[in-house]
Amino acid sequence: MHAVKLPARDQRTIVVECPRNTEHVLLTRAGGHVRPVSITVDWANDRVDHLLRHVPIYTLTGPRILKDGREGKCVSNVLRLHEAVPQWIRDSTDGLRPQWVIR
Repeated sequence: MHAVKLPARDQRTIVVECPRNTEHVLLTRAGGHVRPVSITVDWANDRVDHLLRHVPIYTLTGPRILKDGREGKCVSNVLRLHEAVPQWIRDSTDGLRPQWVIR
C-alpha cells in the first residue's frame, strides 16, 4: 500500500495599510458602507475552489460611513467567497500574494 504524500500546509497573511483610501465598500451583512483603511488577505494552499484555484479571505477594516456621509465607528467586514472583490483591492494586494497561488 502506497502512502499519499500531501504538501505541508502553507498559510500566508498579508496586511496592506491604506489610511488615505477614499474608496467605499458595501457592508453586505450589516448594510451601509465602510472606508477600508486596512486590508488583510489570508491565503492557504489547502483552500481552493471547485476549479482548484486558491481562494483568499479578505478582511476590510475601517470606519463605517453613516447615512449623513460622516465616518462612524471602526468595523471589520469579511468578503465572502461569492462576493466580487473590488479591482482596487486586488490591485493593492495581488502583487504580494505567495508564488504558489493559482488564480
